[in-house]
This record gives sequence, C-alpha cells and structure tokens, in this order.
Amino acid sequence: MSDKTTTLGPASRTIDLRDDGDIALWCAKLRCSEEDLRRAVADVGQCAVLVAEHLGLTEAAVA
Repeated sequence: MSDKTTTLGPASRTIDLRDDGDIALWCAKLRCSEEDLRRAVADVGQCAVLVAEHLGLTEAAVA
C-alpha cells in the first residue's frame, strides 16, 4: 500500500482499486463497503474527495 497521505493534499489523493490495502484503508476512512467504494469510484473517478462527497461525506473524511 502506498502512503498517499504524507506528501499529497486531500484534493490530489486517489483511490487505487487494484490495491487491497488501499481498498481497506478507504473503506475504513469513508465508512463504506468495498462494493459502495467501487460503485462510487465508477461514478465519479478515483479522486478521494469526489468519492467522499458522492458518498454524502465532506472533504474532512479524506483528511
């Protein structure tokens, strides 16, 4: 799992659905199932902020 949180700001964080560790991290952070995460990424792309907003959360959920 890459550490996207130490060098990138929230707007530039992406969700890598090919990485099991990244999936687990974002499901925990966004409090969603893997299915919900995959559906949100399919709908809005890999940007974590957009995925959070799509799931009804704020940008703060990505921090």
